[in-house]
Amino acid sequence: MGFNHKGFIRAEIIKSGDLVRLGSEAAAREAGLVAIEGKGYLMQDGDIAHFRFTPSAP
Repeated sequence: MGFNHKGFIRAEIIKSGDLVRLGSEAAAREAGLVAIEGKGYLMQDGDIAHFRFTPSAP
C-alpha cells in the first residue's frame, strides 16, 4: 500500500510574519502575498505551505 500516483505538485507559500501581521490567509491572499511554487521550491524558515496535488490521467 503506497502512494504511486503521478501528477503535478504545487504549494501556496505564505511567510509566517505576513500571516501574523495580516491576521488571516484571506488577507494575505488579498494583499498578494501568497506565492505559488513548484516542486523545486526550497522551503525557507518561517514558510507556511498549503500543498496542492493534481493527479494526471492514467
